[in-house]
Amino acid sequence: MANLLKKHRQLRETATSTYRKALFSIFGEKELPYIQSTDDHNVIATWKAFSQVRKIYGNLFERIPNSETTYIDRVLEKTCNADTPIHQKAFAIVTYENFLNLKLPNIISKEKIIKPLLLIFEEQIKKGESLHREVNHSTESEDEDDEDEEAFINEEE
Repeated sequence: MANLLKKHRQLRETATSTYRKALFSIFGEKELPYIQSTDDHNVIATWKAFSQVRKIYGNLFERIPNSETTYIDRVLEKTCNADTPIHQKAFAIVTYENFLNLKLPNIISKEKIIKPLLLIFEEQIKKGESLHREVNHSTESEDEDDEDEEAFINEEE
């Protein structure tokens, strides 16, 4: 059982790294300054407060200027294909949400933050809805004292 859990975590860590690379490749370092998940908590909090990061987070579900495509769709195009399971696409979206959301103080989030968001985005994808942020879930504050298992939203290579 422990080996299966370890393998599952490794797969998610690899996927998360791929998602982050796609995000940085779309926005570039000028628009989205680089950060590592291993950086100090204060460095991460400061990074999330940068105007560039807040702007990208705010525009993630908006249309790219002069395009019919949203930023989130463009990132998904780089990381997913027609055969990618809905759950994996939803996990990618949650990864971006957690990575950029100023109200979540870390890059690595707790399962209690991730699980409801996964369900929301899976449902949006299944229904063919345009992807959008659910404010009441994505802006929850992360409780640092909670003993929930961490969900590895980002281990840097």
